Amino acid sequence: MKTFSMTHVGQRRETNQDYMYTSETSVGRLPDLFLVADGMGGHAAGDYASRFTVEKIVEYVTESEESEPVTVLGEAVRYANEHLLAEANADASKAGMGTTIVAAVVVGDKLYTANVGDSRLYVINQERITQITRDHSLVEEMVRLGGIDKEDAKVHPDKNIITRAIGVLPEVSADFRQVWQVRSKESRMFPMKFPAQQSRWHQAPMILQMELQIRLR
Repeated sequence: MKTFSMTHVGQRRETNQDYMYTSETSVGRLPDLFLVADGMGGHAAGDYASRFTVEKIVEYVTESEESEPVTVLGEAVRYANEHLLAEANADASKAGMGTTIVAAVVVGDKLYTANVGDSRLYVINQERITQITRDHSLVEEMVRLGGIDKEDAKVHPDKNIITRAIGVLPEVSADFRQVWQVRSKESRMFPMKFPAQQSRWHQAPMILQMELQIRLR
């Protein structure tokens, strides 16, 4: 597996609050680890939130004795959330900070993903680009409930409002999905099943390139 990473400040921001981590080799008991976070809460706080969250997730995964990706990523997200919230409560200049997170682990022919917020993971091949994660955003909920369609969501005035983030509330949960047989010509993606969460089967193409995307604003 070969990977590369890059980030861009975008067309509107003056500073880049993205933070990334990539490892093609083992991290703790996981065979690899890829993370992207997009901070919020002002220049200093947003930068800090994204970097701090990624570092705490890597710290947890490195020290964990667990090898099951969903378990490790879920616990790592909760660990990072707890510590980021404590940082915000201890420093008035960081009050209100938070961050999105999207994570990926490739185990053999399976890709495991976890996400909180509206940073996305895509599967890309020569034929199509398939969004794997689902945004935790106001407009995504409006689309899901039938209030607006996806085209309207792209230009909605509230499109940047997210409904879930790291460091905002004492409890946070990630959404998990899995792409099966990612190295074969027939790939399939399905959400991991958790209480009160509906699961549907979707078709996804073979991975030729995996992109952890931060939306450019």
